[in-house]
Amino acid sequence: MNRDFSYRYYEHLLKEACRSRYPALMSEAESVLRNSPKSIFFRHDVDFDLGKALQMAEIENSQGVRATYFVMSNAPVYSLQDQGNLERIGKIHDLGHEIGLHFDSKTARDSGVQVSLLSNEIDDACRDLEAATDIPVHSFSFHRPWSGLGKELLIEGRINAHAQELSEEYCSDSRGMFRWGHPLDKFREAPDGRPIQFLTHPIWWADESKEPEDALEEYFLEKTKNFSPMEKLRFDKEMRSHVPNVIRRGFIEVLYEKHSSLQH
Repeated sequence: MNRDFSYRYYEHLLKEACRSRYPALMSEAESVLRNSPKSIFFRHDVDFDLGKALQMAEIENSQGVRATYFVMSNAPVYSLQDQGNLERIGKIHDLGHEIGLHFDSKTARDSGVQVSLLSNEIDDACRDLEAATDIPVHSFSFHRPWSGLGKELLIEGRINAHAQELSEEYCSDSRGMFRWGHPLDKFREAPDGRPIQFLTHPIWWADESKEPEDALEEYFLEKTKNFSPMEKLRFDKEMRSHVPNVIRRGFIEVLYEKHSSLQH
C-alpha cells in the first residue's frame, strides 16, 4: 500500500478501524482487557507540535472517535509555560480525548533501566503535567522506548502504554513510516480477542502527505523563522535528539561552520 500521511487519509483510517473496533481511551485499558477486547486505542505521542495534535483531535472528534494524547512535561521544543500550548491541550481534552504523559529520560534510556525502577520519576512527571494543565493524568508512554523496558500494565496506578497486553496488536507511524505493517492490514487481520493499539505522531501528518524529512523541514522553518543563526543551530540539535533517525533537508551545518570559522 502507498504511504499517505494526509489528514484526509487519516480520516479514512479512522472510519475503517471503527467498522469493527470500538475506540477506547488508554485509561480504560483494564476494563477493555476484561470486557471489550474488540477495541482499538488511538494513541498520539506529541514530540513536537501541539498545534498539529489539536488538528488530529478535531478530525477524530468529527468522526466520534476518542483518543489518548501523550504530552511531554519537559519537551525541548515546546513549553508548558506557554499559554497557547496550555490552551491547545485544554481544547484537546475538551473534545473528549485523554491527556497522558509522554515520559522522556535520557539517563534512564542510556542505562536501560526497568520501568519499575522509574516509578517515582514517572509519578513526579505526571504530577508536573497535572499541575500545569489542571487535567488528571491516568496513563503514560515512553519517548524512544528501550529494550528491557518492562511490560507491566500499571505503574503507580497509571496505565503503561507499553504493557504486554496492549502491544500484541500494534501499528505505528514511527519515523514517518508504517514500520510494523500497514494499519489497514492490522485492522482487518487482528484477532477479535485482542485490542489494537495504533500509535501516530502528529508531526508526520498534514493537509498534504509529505516525506518525513520534508515534514521536519517545514516544522523547523516555521518554528525558527525569527531565530538567530545560533538559535537555529540549537533548535536543530534538539530536533535531532528527538528523532535521530530522521534528518530534515536543511543545511544547518553550514551555519555552524561559518560561526566556528569566525571564532578562530
